[in-house]
Amino acid sequence: MNLDGQFRKVIQELVKNGVDMQQATEEFKLKFVEEALKLNGDSVCATADALGIHRNTINKLLKKREANGKKRPGR
Repeated sequence: MNLDGQFRKVIQELVKNGVDMQQATEEFKLKFVEEALKLNGDSVCATADALGIHRNTINKLLKKREANGKKRPGR
């Protein structure tokens, strides 16, 4: 299955379960960054470079996660 098909399946499931777009987008960003961090040895700088975003963007996402009672990856 191609990426488009996979996205469509996930989106259908989210919509069926009443997940709104903002919640889905925030969760996607966080999971995307978490997986990229794993692939980059939990290095925020290396992950930021790999994703083409500023390291502060990653830190803000991780702080949001901590505020919701979840630990940062690698800690």
